[in-house]
Amino acid sequence: MNAITNGAAQEIALGKAGTYGASRDILKHYVWDTRTFGTTVSDFTFFSQGIGSAWRNTSVKSINETNLYDSGKLPTKQTLLIKRIGISLISLEVATGADTPDLAQAWINLIQSSVFTLKVSGREFEMQVHGSLFLPALMICGANQTNYGFRVGDTIASGWVAFDNEPLFLEPQVNFSVDHRMANPDANVTTVLNANCTLLNNKNSSMQVKLEGVLTRAK
Repeated sequence: MNAITNGAAQEIALGKAGTYGASRDILKHYVWDTRTFGTTVSDFTFFSQGIGSAWRNTSVKSINETNLYDSGKLPTKQTLLIKRIGISLISLEVATGADTPDLAQAWINLIQSSVFTLKVSGREFEMQVHGSLFLPALMICGANQTNYGFRVGDTIASGWVAFDNEPLFLEPQVNFSVDHRMANPDANVTTVLNANCTLLNNKNSSMQVKLEGVLTRAK
């Protein structure tokens, strides 16, 4: 008799359940939201504005900017067990642009001056993450230097922070948000950060926050 591995047996069992089986109502999933940059440092509350809300210039948010319709809430009959939080820079610099090192340094500066706080209604916070935790321990850019640039490992290693053994369970219709606080008490540093925001704004760049977890959906 030919033996099969436990993993193969599980996959066969999942296959037997079919496309519409109950197993397909528990799946890996992401929710995300996006913010733009102004010309000065500013705070923002992610997941407070769903699809159809105001976006850059005169446009409105689409599924590219967020995949929530109801601001700060999962759809009815859905739950999400959040295991990781991540951030990304979405930069729409033209392919021939010469500002890539400057954009990268601007992003690094702003992230290192940021705090992200995941909240649910009625509680102080569920997770608080300093922006530096999304970055390697040592960041070297050398923007505008002829002989310097980014090397492998200089940019964001993964952009994720895990909840480890304490995942957060979101029930249907429970309000949640990720507060982004971006500032520095030093006026000289704030001047640098404002210039960084202006550069990212001019290049139509934005910041994305995403939550990864296990989604359950009822029929």
